Amino acid sequence: LSSNPAATATTTTSNSCSSPLISTEDIQNISQGGVAIIPNWLPPHLITAMHDDAQQLFQDGQFRPDGLTNTAIKEQGFSKKADRQTFRGGAGWDSDIGDLKTRQEFADRMKELRIQLAQSLNRPTLAEDGTLKHEMTYNWYEPGAKLGRHLDEHHEETKGPTGWMTPTRRSVTWLVYLNEGWTKEEGGALRCLPRSDASIQKNTVQVGCHEGNLQVGWINDGLDPVFLDVFRESGGAALYQVNNNNNSEEREILSAMDFDVPAQPIDFSKFLKEDIRESFAQISTSRLDPRFANKDAAANNNNGAISQHDFDCSDEPTILDVTPVAGTLVVFDS
Repeated sequence: LSSNPAATATTTTSNSCSSPLISTEDIQNISQGGVAIIPNWLPPHLITAMHDDAQQLFQDGQFRPDGLTNTAIKEQGFSKKADRQTFRGGAGWDSDIGDLKTRQEFADRMKELRIQLAQSLNRPTLAEDGTLKHEMTYNWYEPGAKLGRHLDEHHEETKGPTGWMTPTRRSVTWLVYLNEGWTKEEGGALRCLPRSDASIQKNTVQVGCHEGNLQVGWINDGLDPVFLDVFRESGGAALYQVNNNNNSEEREILSAMDFDVPAQPIDFSKFLKEDIRESFAQISTSRLDPRFANKDAAANNNNGAISQHDFDCSDEPTILDVTPVAGTLVVFDS
């Protein structure tokens, strides 16, 4: 969530999802690597109530610096003068401080959305409650705070020692903005780099995830997703694509042989069959995803300060800037 308690530029992040609150077209867009942007998605009474709740919680000292309390200062580029303030509600979103009734009404609406996405995207755990954590926070960014270019979620096998340590991972990322009267000139935009419309229209299989295996790249000019399977009988990993033959999905192994996933930075192309390597485009590289694929360099770079390289999108075919206007819902595959 994004809030604007101090009338300064804000953006947001949080995640989880499922419900009949977005269109079939939006769901199809998400499933193919696009970004669903729905203006006026949050009812006006909830916008006002949640904005007031966030502002009061902020004034009461319930927000905490987010980037300075963990590795984010090195990996995300926040600083003492440009940090992200976050309200997680102590034990959770349902903490009994502030306007709990309003936050619960919003949580119920998001549960509906999660149920819809769980069914439509074939991700059943999105609909489950209980021990699974569906993250919800109020976020406020200090003036001048910037979050560099990054991919929200990565295959656990590429995370090194921190991989496979938690039972869940991000599946769908959503943001809801609460900035009433916001204008483009005030900044705070979310810059998205989705697939081109032409590429989406040609796609015949869902992207992002297949049978629990996350996507790590593309072949054939961004048309066909490449997935990483690390549960092979050999004990190694393999790269594959999914082919649709008479409405039946078939895996086609693209790697020359099963392999062990190395530490970051990883170049998956060297594991592919030679005739495929030239058409392969990896999703997470030191240029496209610098905070993840090149963590050591980022940590040693000016105490974690974000470089302009992190914002270089000059060669991207599609650049989509989302102004953080109150009521707007943004949803994409993590």
